[in-house]
Amino acid sequence: MVDLNVEALVELAHAALGSMQARRRGWVINISSLGGHAPGPGFAVYSATKAFVTSFSESLHEEVRRSGIVVTAVCPGATRTEFGDEAGLDATDHPALLWQEADEVAREALAAAAAGKAVRVAGRINRISAALTTVLPRTANRKLSALVTDRL
Repeated sequence: MVDLNVEALVELAHAALGSMQARRRGWVINISSLGGHAPGPGFAVYSATKAFVTSFSESLHEEVRRSGIVVTAVCPGATRTEFGDEAGLDATDHPALLWQEADEVAREALAAAAAGKAVRVAGRINRISAALTTVLPRTANRKLSALVTDRL
């Protein structure tokens, strides 16, 4: 997971940015996760690597924005994908209103990149959840995350 979400992401971003900087134009969309906004008991490595994706993307966004390049981290929550099917995720793991369709996330990602956004949390409920993590103390975020993951 670290190889995929951290090492590969860094290598691919740097490989792509070279030609984009030469053209003074380009877009990079990195897929992070709502899970990167707070600790994830039971999902520690996943949550930590997705926190890296968001932070790395925000840093790159600022580094290259004057070059006409946009780097956007997209943070979806539970999304119906083949990945979820392969990972054995069950739609009953989360309430139905928390699930998103992949095409919805893709539309939000493309709109955010086109608008020059550094981070986009996909889905209204997910944006509310992410906003809460910015105002709650870290202890409260950790305990709340534990309550949620204990139910999965």
